Amino acid sequence: MRERYMERPAPPPIKRIRFTDIPLSVSDEEIDNLIKGFPTPVYSRFYVHQDTRTAVFGFPNLEDLEKCAQMYEGLELHGQQVNVELFEQGSRKPYVGSSRSYHLAGRIGGEFSDKPSRQQRSHQQRSHQQQDSHHKPKSRRGVRQPQPTTEDLDAELDAYMNGD
Repeated sequence: MRERYMERPAPPPIKRIRFTDIPLSVSDEEIDNLIKGFPTPVYSRFYVHQDTRTAVFGFPNLEDLEKCAQMYEGLELHGQQVNVELFEQGSRKPYVGSSRSYHLAGRIGGEFSDKPSRQQRSHQQRSHQQQDSHHKPKSRRGVRQPQPTTEDLDAELDAYMNGD
């Protein structure tokens, strides 16, 4: 069983098209209108940055992606040049040194050591150091003084008004 788990091939990367440097004044509807002549996208995301926007689309066929990229090469929207590019979006892999992979390895079976690896130990040490830093006693600098009574405030006001 371990061999089957370890030899599983990674899924192939997914091709997508990305429109970058879209002016903020361009609406989602205007961007959607650009791709209306193509099949319905299987993936679409809009990202807003400080000065521009980005739109990412995925179509079922690679040919549609390529046609779209060729059609909109050199596109200008609201007086600004928009970059159009095809890219491969790979799947995200879990962090190899994570504690989850350590526990999974023990459940799969095979010749795994119960002792955590050096990478896992250093990760655990960093985690404990970060946790300890949150539980240190606070300095007295932020400690509040008890609220003064009405008599104390009256005395302070009188002293101020009399110029003492």
